Amino acid sequence: MKGTSRPGTSGVNLRRLLELGLVGSLLPGMIGCGSQRHEADSRLREAVDAASPEDITQVHPRPVYGQGRSLSDVLIYRYDYGEVDRLEKRYRGVPRAAFLREEFTRAIKGHENGSDNEKWLAVMNYLSRTLRHPAIEQPMYPDRTMVTDPMILLLLREGRCGHQARVVVDMALANHYEARLVQLAAHLVAEVKWGGEWHWIDADAGIPADSLRSRFAELPSVEALARNPYVLDGFAARNWEMGESAHRTFDGMYVPQDCYYPGSLLPSSTYFGEQIFTGVFGGRTALKKPAITYYYKEGAIAKWETDRYWGWNGLRAETRSIPTVPVDYAPLRLTITGPAAVFAEGGRAVIPVRWVAQGRPVCEPRQVRNCRLIFDKLAYEVRVSRATRGWDYDFRDYDFMPGSGKGDVLVTRKVRKVDATTFGIDVPVHDISGVFIEVAPVALDKAHGSEFMWPSNELAVQVEPCVADLSKPAGRTTR
Repeated sequence: MKGTSRPGTSGVNLRRLLELGLVGSLLPGMIGCGSQRHEADSRLREAVDAASPEDITQVHPRPVYGQGRSLSDVLIYRYDYGEVDRLEKRYRGVPRAAFLREEFTRAIKGHENGSDNEKWLAVMNYLSRTLRHPAIEQPMYPDRTMVTDPMILLLLREGRCGHQARVVVDMALANHYEARLVQLAAHLVAEVKWGGEWHWIDADAGIPADSLRSRFAELPSVEALARNPYVLDGFAARNWEMGESAHRTFDGMYVPQDCYYPGSLLPSSTYFGEQIFTGVFGGRTALKKPAITYYYKEGAIAKWETDRYWGWNGLRAETRSIPTVPVDYAPLRLTITGPAAVFAEGGRAVIPVRWVAQGRPVCEPRQVRNCRLIFDKLAYEVRVSRATRGWDYDFRDYDFMPGSGKGDVLVTRKVRKVDATTFGIDVPVHDISGVFIEVAPVALDKAHGSEFMWPSNELAVQVEPCVADLSKPAGRTTR
């Protein structure tokens, strides 16, 4: 009928409601709905802001206390459950899919019109600066199940390979890409599909995007990597090496970096190590033929939104045989020593730098804990700079890591063997107030010729003028 409103809120005539005296009963509910939407939008924006990356990746541990717990509890099954609970309550009802779309938009800023490859390189870089790999504890619930809610993980700002790979898969699915989880020998990564092909995404490794860009025209699949596995050893990866402080609780308990292996696995071994696949080390079911496992999430995002685990309890598995490599280990970390200051005469000084020869663990292929150290096939490169490279094993800024630094004044491999176990170099300096020195091992054998090796600690040395020089008239020098 003309001049009347149809039933339903959308067609309500406000004047008619006022006449009937119903506006007082309906308006609070109407305002409440809008208020709830505004509050949800506000919490979504808050969550996205809180999950944005920091400029510097810090790998110092959270305030973790051993308090007499077992090593496995401290390493794996313990966490700050109260913080997880607080975040879940704070952001209950905030749609994770919308959050992941906003995070993706932030991650690819500046690459919106680029290729899918460029977008996912940007995502890897974004997540590497967002998520810390915790050596002590990991996001868990009290019932010993993993935290897999992507928003909670990004708000916690940390997670190991399984957590981070799941975040990548979820971000891809929420942004209309196909994606899957890939179980490797001792590592989990993601694959994302574009252009009809699968592409490897490892956010946990923290490999600099420029390194990947220079090596690959497009990110390969995991199976393509398996055909050229040693390329992985040529990249600086964030989490294969960490300083001691990242493995020690606040009450002094030390958690070894690799509890299951005699040394630090090379990345190629972490991905495709034969003895890990076949169960020689124990700790997993031995496979007759080495294979990787692909995991696909099932169900719809709408259903995951009501699930604490965001759909990660319902997976479809698919296995595929893969080429393997013998398990091999990285050299022991190099520590250099030298004076904190030297005195210069006539502006010239010599800085003695020493280090113990670095060894590589070599173990029997089947008796995997029967190992020895070998010291050959290694050289050393000394890098001297006027400015710090801005990183150490616990606090890193990748703009200056790992190669040349700002203000390099000397890069040389001319070192000498001081005695049976010690190498060194006497670094000459002239008319300089201070330098920063590091030493990087260099692989000489063909098998690891392209392998990246972690540099030593950085030694800061102040060059002070000699007292005698200060007392001389200007312009005079000492011969």
